[in-house]
Amino acid sequence: MHGQIIGYELGFPVTYHGERNYLILRNALMTRTVLNLNRSQLIVLSILLTGIASVLAAVLSKQFTRPIFQIKESVDKLTQNEFDIGPDLDRQDELGQLSQSVGKLGKALQRLDVLRREVIANVSHELRSPLALITGYAEMVRDITWKDEAMRSENLNLIISESNRMSEMVTDILDYSQFSAGYSKLKKDWYDLKDIVNAELTRCRQSAAEHHITLTLQAPEAELNFEVDALKMSQVMRNLLNNAINHTPENREIFIRLVPKSQVPLSSPVTALQTGQDFCLVEVINPGEPIPEEDRKIIWERYQRSQHQSGRHLGTGIGLSIVSTILKAHDMPYGVNCKDGYNIFWFLCR
Repeated sequence: MHGQIIGYELGFPVTYHGERNYLILRNALMTRTVLNLNRSQLIVLSILLTGIASVLAAVLSKQFTRPIFQIKESVDKLTQNEFDIGPDLDRQDELGQLSQSVGKLGKALQRLDVLRREVIANVSHELRSPLALITGYAEMVRDITWKDEAMRSENLNLIISESNRMSEMVTDILDYSQFSAGYSKLKKDWYDLKDIVNAELTRCRQSAAEHHITLTLQAPEAELNFEVDALKMSQVMRNLLNNAINHTPENREIFIRLVPKSQVPLSSPVTALQTGQDFCLVEVINPGEPIPEEDRKIIWERYQRSQHQSGRHLGTGIGLSIVSTILKAHDMPYGVNCKDGYNIFWFLCR
């Protein structure tokens, strides 16, 4: 009840003048006084805890949002082509992992941008050169050699050759773009792989002969029939041969091997990839500087020019990217090995 007196007593044993006694403490309070005191203490404690919680929330939220804003600023800079700036957060939590991923993305975009610029410059140069030759020889035919049948035929053949070269470069670029965008589909039929390879060898022998390079085909006499897109597989062989010619010293020999499943040696690295279905191992082997281990994967990337840092510049520079894209569409394993001074580009036709 309100106004009721409540109290409590505390007793402690003590010794006084050698006698055992008890000390009793007695207190009495009104119930209303006790309730008022508890209410006041509760209000003060609530205000104090609320203040502490607010301060902690402000500090923690600032600590949590600061790295988020740093990551956001870095992403915004990436959209503005500022690829050399990253969040640079030294944290071990999820935000730290996100920061590292954004940093890796920036480096990858920076490398891609540099390579893209190089390829654009290279393609522009490669297209400008045949255009200049076509213009020059066309004017020569018109003004000088039109009466000399032999000279006229030679100049016209060169014009046709350079026109075909331009057409191949444009075709490679368009085909790669269509495959990457998913617009191009394979038109498969049964073909003899040897016919495809021989046709491309015939086309590439003139380019190889300009550098005194010999192309040698090693293949069985039996037919090697597979269901493939002949046009796309021709592009694969042409780009692999161009790549080999680019990196083969003069007066050397490039080997093209077609090895049926039954003749693949057990020591071959592709042995682990063998499946129950029939296949043929295709190898383009050229002498030259070995490809560094760290470059053997990235050379298949788009705009990657590391395979052309030394050597000639036959083609557009995205040849191996086209090879990779077409072989993936055919579900054919591929790769590159280096052994005894030779670079071996291979794939399994199946």
